[in-house]
Amino acid sequence: SGRELFGYVADMMGIEELHAPRFRKPYQRIQHRDELDALMIPWLMEHDKEEIFQRIGGNMPATASGMMLNTEEIVNCPQLAHFNFFKEIDHPAAGKALYPGGPFVMSETPWQPGRAPLLGEHNREVYSSLLGFSEDRLNQLGKDGVI
Repeated sequence: SGRELFGYVADMMGIEELHAPRFRKPYQRIQHRDELDALMIPWLMEHDKEEIFQRIGGNMPATASGMMLNTEEIVNCPQLAHFNFFKEIDHPAAGKALYPGGPFVMSETPWQPGRAPLLGEHNREVYSSLLGFSEDRLNQLGKDGVI
């Protein structure tokens, strides 16, 4: 319908004054930001983010929205738990901890959990296999404190 998204926000909040002409366009809302804050902040303080998120999802057309979660909320998020997003990985220096899984799921090439390498852990592989350094050269670099 071409209706601006802010109109849906005003309806969701039930604050009729947000429909005033001085708030109609984004630049006008910036010009009147102190007044806008005075109208919106008390309502926002009375509603938690989950309730607001649910209201947005049910009342606004095709909006990309989400809640800002803290670390504890992310780790305990039911949606992420349902998809087994977090994986426990044992790291030789950091110990066992939960780490985020792959950013998406692919059936042919599934994501493989792994840990971060230790400092210098792959030196031999990189210097020998990739760079072609001899064993003698690697030993000398080690004695010289280069690697």
